[in-house]
Amino acid sequence: MPFFTSKSVFGLSCAASLATGLLAPSTLSAKPLHKVCYFTHVAKVTDEGMQRADLSLRVDISHRGLSGRVNVEGSGVYKAKAISFENGATEYGFRTGVSKEEITISPQGDALWDIRFFNEDYMVYVGTCDTTEVTS
Repeated sequence: MPFFTSKSVFGLSCAASLATGLLAPSTLSAKPLHKVCYFTHVAKVTDEGMQRADLSLRVDISHRGLSGRVNVEGSGVYKAKAISFENGATEYGFRTGVSKEEITISPQGDALWDIRFFNEDYMVYVGTCDTTEVTS
């Protein structure tokens, strides 16, 4: 996957639009939810600058109430804290061995995945998600 160097900050306008309206958590649904997300753009920021790339990465997310699970294709499965907001957005927070991560999904299915590495590098993925209610 080739990376492209850029001096612009990728994803800030997307982050701002996703964050708009995320002011108060709502009452959480007891029904289990399953989300399938496809992330298609990534930006990585290090001490040496920014790199951007197009990609196709699938992430499966499931949750009931505050308990969630994030399955990252090719990486692993992580226990997550799920917060649902009154406007229909959902945020999933989890940690890996090297990072603290948050995936925020708007009511329309736009997704922003923010990864903060413990060495102070960070990555931002942008994509979309479809949500289904689990009936069994």
